[in-house]
Amino acid sequence: MRFAAWHINLGENSMFDIDKIKFDEKGLVPCIVQDYTTGRVLTVAYMNRESLEITLRKKLTCFYSRSRKELWLKGETSGNYQHVVSIEADCDYDALLVRVVRDGAACHRGNESCFDDTMKIEFEENIMEMIDIYNENKEKTGVVQPRETKLKKGQYMLYVLAVLEDEYGKVLATRRSLDKRWAAGAWEIPGGSARSGESSEAAVLREIVEETGLDIAKHKGKLIYSYKNEDTESGDNYFVDIYHFKGCFNKSSIRVNPDEVIDYRFVDEDDMEILKEEEGFLHYERIKEALGRLG
Repeated sequence: MRFAAWHINLGENSMFDIDKIKFDEKGLVPCIVQDYTTGRVLTVAYMNRESLEITLRKKLTCFYSRSRKELWLKGETSGNYQHVVSIEADCDYDALLVRVVRDGAACHRGNESCFDDTMKIEFEENIMEMIDIYNENKEKTGVVQPRETKLKKGQYMLYVLAVLEDEYGKVLATRRSLDKRWAAGAWEIPGGSARSGESSEAAVLREIVEETGLDIAKHKGKLIYSYKNEDTESGDNYFVDIYHFKGCFNKSSIRVNPDEVIDYRFVDEDDMEILKEEEGFLHYERIKEALGRLG
């Protein structure tokens, strides 16, 4: 399935033609549901014509249950509604990609996604992270390159960092895995590089989920500080966006990724300085400056 041929937004001027959809012999079409903010696949479900019509009318996902043989409006019982942003058909019109903004868990087990690593295998040798290249005005140039590419003068990539502040004014700090090729064991705040096609905000929300397990996509953070680094000799040119999130997460829900993080704690600026002296704290001065802007 290749989702490239046909894209619509659910607005008054939509060109969506339901008669073009090729329902199977049981009257169903498979639907891949994707989180609009993070890009994560949430579930795979089925729609019949009636449920698709309801989805278009209500702008909420409505599916057909093959086991119960009935329609179900996602969230009608749980409150975890999925607000439809767009629907895209594949080139054969026999599968749909539905992008949504969700009110809560997508999985009936209470997980963010039905794809929760229950059964998973990765072939790391085939993974190549791609990034967008920006110009000196922080505008995307349309060039996409592998993450490890040495950037030329005037080329930049984008990093994002998240200041996650608790109710006591302390910030979540994480300690990098000892297997990291760079700054192993150092402390930092959650963050990383934006992937190709990601907005700055989508990137920071994804990094938070990947590193801490905290799902705060519903709560928008505030961009509080940005800066630029240029090192043409090493090709290490980048912009950094620092976001602030306060009181929009449950600390008991933190589940660090052991491949990325070996320890975490909530710290104030004094604690941060101690960690910097003892084990190193990445972006320390910039984080202090960003925190100072919060007043």
